[in-house]
Amino acid sequence: VDRVTDGRGYVADKTLEELMRLSVGGEKIPLLREVLEEAERWRRTVVVEVKVPGVEEKVVEEILEVGVEDRVVISSFYHKVVAAVKRLNGRIRTGVIFSSQPVRPERLALDAKAEIIFPKHRFVDEEMVRGAHAKGLLVFPWTVDDENTAKHLMQLKVDGIVTNKPDVIANLKRATCK
Repeated sequence: VDRVTDGRGYVADKTLEELMRLSVGGEKIPLLREVLEEAERWRRTVVVEVKVPGVEEKVVEEILEVGVEDRVVISSFYHKVVAAVKRLNGRIRTGVIFSSQPVRPERLALDAKAEIIFPKHRFVDEEMVRGAHAKGLLVFPWTVDDENTAKHLMQLKVDGIVTNKPDVIANLKRATCK
């Protein structure tokens, strides 16, 4: 929790009550259900990264209870998690995350039944985007927080960008779409 909250330690070592007392930039940590409800209220799509295996059933259950299967993408570095989500509910869109440069990222995505690849931005090139698109996959590089990198990726025709600075990317998108 050190990286994003005013607390110390690991999420796995905290109780729900302890986590709910932490502050993230003056805000409390939302429950997954709260995020899903906001996505529905604002008619937005939300990407939920599953950080650990074993919670797939609960995540899918929450999505179904809120009724936002069409507003969620489940992503994970654990490609077996992505495949499990697809087995539980084939309508939920999924994506595989890569922190290295696999030889055939589209093959790994298709093996997990994913529709999206989330490669680390520095590994994205024209060949990767073309190969993914040829297989019907979307490409969403992560984590892009500066304009120059975002411009370059937009020129490569990526489908979306994962960022910690949505205002920077939104301003760039508005400026380039004029």
